[in-house]
Amino acid sequence: MTTATTQDGSDATALAAYGQGLAAFAARDLAAAHQAFERAHRRDSRDPRFMSWYGVTLVLVERNSNLGIVLCDQAVRLAGPEPELLLNQARVHLSLNQRERAVRAILRGLELFPDDPRLAAARDAMGIRRPPVIAFLS
Repeated sequence: MTTATTQDGSDATALAAYGQGLAAFAARDLAAAHQAFERAHRRDSRDPRFMSWYGVTLVLVERNSNLGIVLCDQAVRLAGPEPELLLNQARVHLSLNQRERAVRAILRGLELFPDDPRLAAARDAMGIRRPPVIAFLS
């Protein structure tokens, strides 16, 4: 049995599962997204996107916070800071009520990618404020 690959060397089956996972996540069907991301991650466990999204759904669906955080952090280390991966880090931390860590991930992303609309939307949704110009004023 041969495995179909894309031009960049990715596993076509894993990419299809990843796409299904993104669609299910957008539709707020977390259980289906989790199954799809798990399939993608099992097919190609080295791909940072698959690793990160599987980590997110591990936390949201299975409440496996330890492995979920490890996978999200490892994905950022492997691929470097990318908006999608940093946003997933923030999602995981926010779902675990670790607001400060979630804010740090989003602000780090905005420092590196100031024009990314997903990071800006996350910042706005969380209500992150910049430090005051005069420190003793709120």
